[in-house]
Amino acid sequence: MPLIPDKIIEKLARLEHEQWLNWSHNLSDTENLSDKRIQRWKKSWVSYDVLPEKIKEQDREWARKAYAIVQDDVAAAVRELQKKIDSILAECESDMMPLDNARVKGKVI
Repeated sequence: MPLIPDKIIEKLARLEHEQWLNWSHNLSDTENLSDKRIQRWKKSWVSYDVLPEKIKEQDREWARKAYAIVQDDVAAAVRELQKKIDSILAECESDMMPLDNARVKGKVI
């Protein structure tokens, strides 16, 4: 897997934590969970910024998995976009007159 910028992993890990927060709160409201589980989860019912590094790393692992799923599609989309840009640039260049033949009001420039 190519090197993934830390900034992207941190954004995805933060999102993963938010997703888990929503899921775990909803589950605790609708299911009969053990007190032990609720107490364990409450330690992580905080913002991503104040999580222990061990828990952040678990979120980063899920972030890397999510990134791996989409990376090929993103790379293909970037390649396709680059082809379109190259085509537009080539079209623009072919429409332009070489400078040595350019004239403005009959004068060679």
